[in-house]
Amino acid sequence: MQLNCLIAVSLTWEVRELPLSLGDNAITVTASASDGEVGRDTINVHRIVDTTPPAVTGSTPSDGAAVPSGFTSISVDFTEPVDTSSGSFMLRDETIDTPITLFPWREGTAVDLGNVTLVPAHAYVLQVSGVRDRSGNAMTTAFTSRFSTAP
Repeated sequence: MQLNCLIAVSLTWEVRELPLSLGDNAITVTASASDGEVGRDTINVHRIVDTTPPAVTGSTPSDGAAVPSGFTSISVDFTEPVDTSSGSFMLRDETIDTPITLFPWREGTAVDLGNVTLVPAHAYVLQVSGVRDRSGNAMTTAFTSRFSTAP
């Protein structure tokens, strides 16, 4: 007597980055069992051209904020993941007209620009321009945020 049966298995898998060409892409997933059985399934993915430039949705500190002086984290939020090496991130102490160097250290939609020491009773301006998304689209509008520290 021979017994044939079908066993359904549900698996979860993840791919963080899969380079796709523009247009149609066939993705084939192959699974093999220890007994040599093999199963395959193919899905088709259509990649379109990204023509939407990134934009800033906010920053920390926010525009118009009054923040405590001292060690403060600076960050910028975007509408989509960006390449931080492609643009300009500038913080300026407007009270004494001095630029403060920022080092973007985390890419994505939330970009950390590092920690800086803010002086009491000073006005600051954060400017972001020329940043590109991962498809190469550049920001069309520069972003400016002004904030100050308490005396």
